[in-house]
Amino acid sequence: MEFRHLRYFVAAAEELNISRAAARLHVSQPPLSRQIRDLEQEIGTPLFERGHKGLKLTSAGAYFLPEAKNLLWQAQRAATLAKAAGTGQAGKISIAFVSPLGGLFLPRIIRSFRQKLPLVDLDLHEMVPRQQLEALLDHQIDLAFVAQAEVESPFDGSAAFRASVPRRHRTVTSPLASARLPPESRERCIETALPSGAP
Repeated sequence: MEFRHLRYFVAAAEELNISRAAARLHVSQPPLSRQIRDLEQEIGTPLFERGHKGLKLTSAGAYFLPEAKNLLWQAQRAATLAKAAGTGQAGKISIAFVSPLGGLFLPRIIRSFRQKLPLVDLDLHEMVPRQQLEALLDHQIDLAFVAQAEVESPFDGSAAFRASVPRRHRTVTSPLASARLPPESRERCIETALPSGAP
């Protein structure tokens, strides 16, 4: 059984007319009829009752229709996810935050992120700042939100929080401002300001 068998069957089942199904699929009628009969033979039972007025689903065909549509949807979804993952628009990002400060800004960021990249899953972890930096350097998390007071920085104080990622992390696509992190992490992480009033 191939996906084209399922596509042909679904089109015929929805149109209940071989001519209209063939036009919808942009194929000629004989190959369409033959593929449907091949499918019925492989399954081992008729899926349609054929008459002068067109097609009618058998009980087996009526049961098979939603299953076939679901298989086609799953295949399309798999292709969409694979394509999105290849362009960085799908996957999973692990984020660490410090409580209760994360509640001041993180919900807004998550809502905005999910609107823009709905295929990316966010995995949230509550950690103290030192654990966040260690997890970053060990590649256990992808992104850390820390209070400005926890990481000495040359910024002018316009931001209350910082978002830190490893310097060579896959999510870094453009130069960001360097920060004065602790000596052991200064050369391996970068940091960007997170404006306290950002939506």
